[in-house]
Amino acid sequence: MFTDMKEALEAEALELTPIGSGQSAAASLVVAHQARDKGDLADLLGALGLPCGEDDLVRLLPHLTAPTPRRPET
Repeated sequence: MFTDMKEALEAEALELTPIGSGQSAAASLVVAHQARDKGDLADLLGALGLPCGEDDLVRLLPHLTAPTPRRPET
């Protein structure tokens, strides 16, 4: 929260430009590296407003983080 109204007004005046396709692809790739599976990837992309269609998911599947193998119980 801003304590100075001048700062708040300056922040509201900033122009926001939509992200380009290159930025969107880079962000999707970063998200894919953090996702556990296809469903998780779709949820994360959707929450961030990134393209999450079937073609987008298939392209990103090779970048999913491999699950950490469980150590056998002793």
